[in-house]
Amino acid sequence: MLSTINSKGKVESYILTDLEVSSLEDNNFIGLSKVFTQKDIPVSRENIPLQRDIDKWPYLSEVKLPHINAGVEILIGTKEYAILEPWKVIPSQVKGPYAVKTALGWILNGPLRETDTAVGVGALPLAAVNRIAIDDVEQLLIQQYNLDFPERHCDERSEMSQEDHQFMESVSSSVRLTDGHYYLSLPMKKLCVQMPNNRSAVLQCALNLKNKLKRNPAFHEEYSTFMNDMLSKGYAIEVPTTQLNRQDGKLWYIPHHGVYHPQKKKLRVVFDCAAS
Repeated sequence: MLSTINSKGKVESYILTDLEVSSLEDNNFIGLSKVFTQKDIPVSRENIPLQRDIDKWPYLSEVKLPHINAGVEILIGTKEYAILEPWKVIPSQVKGPYAVKTALGWILNGPLRETDTAVGVGALPLAAVNRIAIDDVEQLLIQQYNLDFPERHCDERSEMSQEDHQFMESVSSSVRLTDGHYYLSLPMKKLCVQMPNNRSAVLQCALNLKNKLKRNPAFHEEYSTFMNDMLSKGYAIEVPTTQLNRQDGKLWYIPHHGVYHPQKKKLRVVFDCAAS
């Protein structure tokens, strides 16, 4: 159920999870709790401030907005306080806009262009106001249940599933403290699981990566630096040779490859843990 300032109705939507956002200048990724999809957003490119609009106001000289050839494709609500938390505020002057620096960059509020306040001579002021509230189906069901059965009021309370209980039992029974660090076993659903030997598939990926490293010395150097850093910090350790030929179904290889961020041009090594 989608409620706006003048209407309320049911809207078909998907829920996106595990979505993260970051600014273009750094790698500080922030997760969004829940994102609902919409077919369109009532915002045009004319609503996006440009650097030339900001340059008209000398007191906003430190505000730099990178130009992105795209429209507005996501709206972030105020409940994402970690994203909208003001790091720095530049107050408005001479009826101009004010700027707020956040984890994602600068946000501009106030009039930037003459068209922000009026459509034309003698025309009514142009105003855009909206407030959105979303009701989950589960919440509506609980409300209806409490209306139909007031003698058995249903409190909304999260309970653990059977898999959650199994996970907690596995963690509690295997956790141990050694040299100031906590260790716990992998929370396997079945301890007797038998994994197929995927060495040949991963070896082929490794050979392809090796050829790419040979062709690109700069890529080779960045990749080596990343791997050496993982080993020096103890994030990865070398497997003892005595465990390389085990036949108990507990041997598994994880392929990896490197990708570059389209804007930051920084290498990220991706471990394909979902490879099958």
